[in-house]
Amino acid sequence: MSEKSKPINLQPKSIQISDVSVLFDKARALFRKEKYQEAIPYYEKVLEIEPQNVEAMLHKGVALGNLGNRDEAIPCFDAVLDLNSKNPDAIFYKGHALYKLGKYSESIIWYEKNLEIDSCDTAALKAKAASLCSLGKDEQARACYEKVVEINPKDSEALFLRNAIINKEGSKGAMYG
Repeated sequence: MSEKSKPINLQPKSIQISDVSVLFDKARALFRKEKYQEAIPYYEKVLEIEPQNVEAMLHKGVALGNLGNRDEAIPCFDAVLDLNSKNPDAIFYKGHALYKLGKYSESIIWYEKNLEIDSCDTAALKAKAASLCSLGKDEQARACYEKVVEINPKDSEALFLRNAIINKEGSKGAMYG
């Protein structure tokens, strides 16, 4: 059974460590190995000791999201944003969680907030474009990919997706022309 398909038990297995840096290092090591379910209890233990630890809350949210529990991840990102409303990572990951939940219009709002902080954030631009495509707003999505290509002309993903939209638009015109 893969880790992603295992049921999630968010109760720490009697973690006795009280040194936040040791707990966080253990959580981070598990996270890097994509052992998200195992990392979450360590993040929770950090948060018991330091309830406003932004990094632990953010990484707990990302771990939950990576396990497919996006509804549970969003409150983690909201908690980070309550402490720092301009945290670009929490803003981006909240948008990503909303996108994965099929809430494309809401995700765009969060990607735009991210772009208000850094208008050249190519990950946010591409994510916004994906949301726009999901809503059938190809012309606006193409504009996002164009901006990515402006920022990084060698971004092969943005080039490919922009060209796919151009080809799709061209084939529509040929059908009606």
